[in-house]
Amino acid sequence: MVKIVIKKKINFTGYTMIEGFSGVGLVGTLASQYLVNNLDFIRVGYVYDEELPPVAVLNKGEILHPIRIYACKKSKIILLTSELPMGINLSKKIASEISEWAKKNKIKQIISLEGMASLKKQSKPSVYYVTNSKVLAKKVESFGGIKLMDGFILGVSGELILECIDDNVPILSLMAESYTNIPDGFAAAELLTYVSNLVGIKINTKPLVSEAEIFERKIKDIISQFSKLKQAKQQDKSKYMMYG
Repeated sequence: MVKIVIKKKINFTGYTMIEGFSGVGLVGTLASQYLVNNLDFIRVGYVYDEELPPVAVLNKGEILHPIRIYACKKSKIILLTSELPMGINLSKKIASEISEWAKKNKIKQIISLEGMASLKKQSKPSVYYVTNSKVLAKKVESFGGIKLMDGFILGVSGELILECIDDNVPILSLMAESYTNIPDGFAAAELLTYVSNLVGIKINTKPLVSEAEIFERKIKDIISQFSKLKQAKQQDKSKYMMYG
């Protein structure tokens, strides 16, 4: 069972929720974690489910949950971020709980950050969007966003859109063209430019571009460790099937 655990007493009414999970080019993860590291965010909670791998994330010696929740009271933003890829069942459960929680806590809107597969890395990628809000659509198009007419949105972001439509929660999925083979800091920076305009906060994305390689190495290491853990878990299951 998915649980959203909040450790701080905050009234989230009217807050914007930003979701940045692992996906194409790790764009959502890069963008969301850059926000956490460069604005006045505090860690306020985490998301738990028994299907999550038994792993603790370490960052500068700090022990963190795989899915963390941060808040910026000044900008009225709540942010969810994770480095770990989510399976189909887990994505559905997490998205359902996020949408329900957002409606219950009167969240103003949800902005989902994602990458869109591209064959080459671009310094200024195009940004596409999907939304159930005419107001958000008009804003994004004024910044140069392109409405996605055909295609697929996978993972938590895709399922979250469906859940929010059912729960009548305004949601905007922003997708930047991203190189698929490695984490794409350029795509993440482009998304943050849109976020800056949408929520009225100043985000200097120049350091993100210059520091992209550092982010990429860190997240690659985490994913590599996760893959090894998952492989070991599958091997354990095979043993039980052979000898159990």
